[in-house]
Amino acid sequence: MKTIFLQAFVAIFTLSITVSVKAQKKRAAYKKTQNVSKASSDMLSMLQGRWSSLDDKKTFFHIEGNQQIDIYGRDILDTATVNFYDECPNRINAGDEKRKSGRYLTVQLKPDDFYCYSVEKISSQQLVLMYLPKGSILRYKKVPTKKLDNNNPLEEKED
Repeated sequence: MKTIFLQAFVAIFTLSITVSVKAQKKRAAYKKTQNVSKASSDMLSMLQGRWSSLDDKKTFFHIEGNQQIDIYGRDILDTATVNFYDECPNRINAGDEKRKSGRYLTVQLKPDDFYCYSVEKISSQQLVLMYLPKGSILRYKKVPTKKLDNNNPLEEKED
């Protein structure tokens, strides 16, 4: 009788721990998503300006409106359109809703050429993206600008 009671107790205890661990993992995943969402209801506004890679000092990008300009050193590499989605899209259509926030950031170079990133962290000074599907982490910091030339938003004016 003691053996049956002990086995039942161990089974119930193990089950309660398993359920508790699964619930904690779900809460952590939900909380992470909520933190990104709560960071800003308008991520696009937070992205405006110039960002510098923490891993490669020559890599920058500049966001103005929903346009992204990719820069390496002093060379402009590409100009693209950015948008946000709740899921990483398989395809981007011209009629897709233009959004200011979402878990996934897309950078579209041409109609069928785009990159998808998971927004891991966003603030007014820091940005952490995960490039999908590879999983590479990309870290950026906001670059303060004093005065920008209206004709070329990438060059500072001489006073």
